[in-house]
Amino acid sequence: MTSKFLQIMKNKKAVVFDLDGTLVDSLNQWDIANQVFFNKRQLVYDQQQYLKLIVGLNLKQTAEALIAKYNLQETPEQVIAEWSASYDEIFSKVSFYPKALEFLHFLKDSQIPFGIATAGPRKVFDIIFREHQDLKQHVTYVSCNDVHASKPDPAVYFECMKRMGVTPQDCVVFEDTVSGLTGAANTGSTVVCALTDQQKRQEKLQLSHHYFETYSELI
Repeated sequence: MTSKFLQIMKNKKAVVFDLDGTLVDSLNQWDIANQVFFNKRQLVYDQQQYLKLIVGLNLKQTAEALIAKYNLQETPEQVIAEWSASYDEIFSKVSFYPKALEFLHFLKDSQIPFGIATAGPRKVFDIIFREHQDLKQHVTYVSCNDVHASKPDPAVYFECMKRMGVTPQDCVVFEDTVSGLTGAANTGSTVVCALTDQQKRQEKLQLSHHYFETYSELI
């Protein structure tokens, strides 16, 4: 283990991760799913506009926001069902960031509990971890859909920590977005920025106690 990891984990017992953009490079897959959705309705998909609309929202809230913005004649449940039907093909192609899997194995082998607190649905988590059942059995998974609150509300992190049997002061939270980092900071935990992209770099670092650009810095 590296000195950076030892510094991050000083007096800590557990780790909570975001999933998309923190552990896995999934933006392209979400873009594909969104493009299919928009094309079907003959709507123009603007990635930045879309991300601004849905940042921090859980699945149902995202569906509701799209229905309202584009005046869609569908229910949130219908929109969610359509998305879910496309997930298996799209998200089976998701890749973990370099050394992220090795880092998870390191935590498991070191008997350090870890969880995932994400806005993404359970089905996407199941697909991504399908080939990593040993790790999946070790993960405490909580979605914003489970707590009916979206990031930066810290509820999803608190629930994940509760299920792991640890306090926020015992935990380190890994996040990659301003919304996620804000929510993590609101727990009182140690906050680590996974700087997987350089957008809003200074704002992200101001919300974080530590940061890294690649998982090789930690193992």
